[in-house]
Amino acid sequence: MAREQLTDVEWEFIRPYLPIGSYGPYPERLRQQFEGVIWRFRTGAQWRETPEGFGAWSTVHNRFRQWRDAGIFEALLEGLIAEAAKRSEVDDGTAVRVNGLLVEMWRVFEDFVTSALAEAFRPHGGRSELQDRRHHLDHGRRVLLKPDLVRYVLDSGGKEVPAAVVDSKYKISANSADLYQMLAYCTALGLDRGHLVYAEGSAEPYRHLVHGAAIGITQHAIDLTLPPARLPSTVERVAGSILRNDEGR
Repeated sequence: MAREQLTDVEWEFIRPYLPIGSYGPYPERLRQQFEGVIWRFRTGAQWRETPEGFGAWSTVHNRFRQWRDAGIFEALLEGLIAEAAKRSEVDDGTAVRVNGLLVEMWRVFEDFVTSALAEAFRPHGGRSELQDRRHHLDHGRRVLLKPDLVRYVLDSGGKEVPAAVVDSKYKISANSADLYQMLAYCTALGLDRGHLVYAEGSAEPYRHLVHGAAIGITQHAIDLTLPPARLPSTVERVAGSILRNDEGR
């Protein structure tokens, strides 16, 4: 039996944002399917591992894609931010909380960003791996790294090698922990450049140059306050900036 992921209060806040079409889902299944999405991002599991109590994994996944493409999560995030501001629950400007729910919703933002970037990279060749688990920080392979997105290309010898690493953060700006984490990714992957994508901030990328490491970490922003129809072009802009940055090495 699947464990409930939301309190009744949290669900009552979310429910009005989810459309109910002519052919479903039935209202009593809507909460189960949404909680299935929350479970997936809370645990980091694969979609196929979704417990049956949330419904068929393929249905939960398809529902997530429909909601994502319709801009539902962006609208919900905006609503959560407004509610947090109303309750004065904004802390130092880098994270927002509403009954703990927004702590989980940042995972949905990360998936939206990385999936959209992977699609934007596709016409340029190479292959994008989301939540790449094949890399470790140490030779003993005890410290697993899991960057949100690694883009691979073929080198001159036909071997697949990392070309870009991206991590998305539902925050306004970078903090030291984000930069340290990206520095670890770049070091383990043998890259001299890494990319952090935030939910808000300057439209112009900002590059942090690491002392003594010859590594640059570029900070990008995707403004969630934009209408959903404009978000794809914003993602395209960030993808283009990443490609130009890495191709210019």
